[in-house]
Amino acid sequence: MPPLRKIGLLLLVFVAVPVGVVAFAELAALGENERVLREIYDRHVETVLSGINQHVWTVANEWADDLGRRLADGADADAALAEFVAAHPSVEAAFVADTAAALQALAASPEAVRRAARGGVPSVERALALRPTHARRLLADRTAGYRRLLPIPLYAEHPNATVALAFVTGSGNDLRVAGFVLDAWTCIESELTPKLREVAKEHFVVGIAVDDEVRYAEAPATAGVPLSDGFGGPPTTAAAHLLGGPDVQERALWVFPNATLRIRPAGTTIGSIVADRTQRSLLLVGLLALALAVGAAFLFRTIRRQVELGQAKAVFVQNVSHELRTPLALIRMYAETLELGRVPEARQRDYVRTIAQEAGRLTRLVNNILNFSRIESGRKEVAAAPFDLNALAADALALYRFHLDSEGFAVDSALAEPPPVALGDREATSEALLNLIDNAVKYSEAERHLTVATGTDDGAVWVEVQDRGPGIALREQKRIFDEFYRVPTGAVHNAKGTGLGLALVKHLAEAQGGRVTVRSAPGHGSTFRLALPAAPVPHAVPALPTA
Repeated sequence: MPPLRKIGLLLLVFVAVPVGVVAFAELAALGENERVLREIYDRHVETVLSGINQHVWTVANEWADDLGRRLADGADADAALAEFVAAHPSVEAAFVADTAAALQALAASPEAVRRAARGGVPSVERALALRPTHARRLLADRTAGYRRLLPIPLYAEHPNATVALAFVTGSGNDLRVAGFVLDAWTCIESELTPKLREVAKEHFVVGIAVDDEVRYAEAPATAGVPLSDGFGGPPTTAAAHLLGGPDVQERALWVFPNATLRIRPAGTTIGSIVADRTQRSLLLVGLLALALAVGAAFLFRTIRRQVELGQAKAVFVQNVSHELRTPLALIRMYAETLELGRVPEARQRDYVRTIAQEAGRLTRLVNNILNFSRIESGRKEVAAAPFDLNALAADALALYRFHLDSEGFAVDSALAEPPPVALGDREATSEALLNLIDNAVKYSEAERHLTVATGTDDGAVWVEVQDRGPGIALREQKRIFDEFYRVPTGAVHNAKGTGLGLALVKHLAEAQGGRVTVRSAPGHGSTFRLALPAAPVPHAVPALPTA
């Protein structure tokens, strides 16, 4: 497996494993947190509901004490019962019976009497289902040392008074069974509503449902939930909806078996808290994964760059060795031939010219390496002075003329008139242009044709070198100016080179405030343009008037 692929797989593992572990641990912690939160919430709700039930039961016991005192203090049981009913609007009727559950006296509220008189509703006396078994249970509790309030359901035909509470009163041999029938909604309105409102202030929505239908609801003012217009009326759709969701806790009312208490948080629910925490945790895990992925990608890119740079440097050493050997071998061969005197006098000049040409080529190669090193270390300085770009192009072609002629190149020049004047370093620009010409010669194999042109364009001057070589693919054009980079495939790759020429051209151009660009396509050659700032045009000095 290639080293880069191994490194990529290792980085992928280093990213995926921590993210997976963190995500698993975070989700496990969220599940445990949800369980703990729900347990705490359930215990709190249980305490609240128990408090409501205990409140009602305490009130009922207080009323039982009041009825027992009235029966003990008064000689007339009917009068004591009537006074008790009149004193407690939530009581529909009160009764007293013997220990065999036989009624001795009963007093009903005026409303209960009127309701029975209208027909269709049995009287309290007929609806009361007090039986001897109830009396025996109450007496057994009394013998055990405590008083029980025993709920006794009324007959189903009696819709409003839902329950009777019976207890044993008296002492010694004068024991009796007493009790009272509660008007359910009146009792809830007068005794339970204040408690429900107190609970609602703790950010709860509470209500009472009868036969699975919400009949009453209370919510804190901050909840913004409109409730019913009055007690006993149907609650609004919003209130009923709030008391019908999955977060609602429900408990039976002790005193009213056919009614249930419902409660839920008024604001954020347990489910929404957990969902919000899950969303935030997943977001954090996602950000962690993204950060690790970006870091891994950056690290992989850096490693790949270093590997490619190492490979490029190895290729550079090989190419430089080849580039150095070729001119050195020619110089040595021609010099030895001249030394041995085997060259006719007519050709000695050609041999000397070749030696000088290869020596110049060798010098340019060494200069490229040295200049690139100076640029990389920041020690390469360029001057800024006006110079003729046409003259520079002509000098470069003259310097390269022998090599171009020996390689069989046809050379065209298209120099602009008037000559463009550049503002920069003439020596640095000449070095860059020679690199472009050398690059064109090196990569032109099939069609040996070279064009050097100059011109002006939008405040800048330029010189360009055009060849008819194999061309460069678009995806490679952005990288050919990188140091040590050479096109990896195709005809362009076949030519030897150091990979520094175009990088040096780019550095020299940018150091002078210019730039180098390329236009190329596979099979259509390449055109490299070196653009530099134009020198300012000197203002003409007006002639002084003659006397």
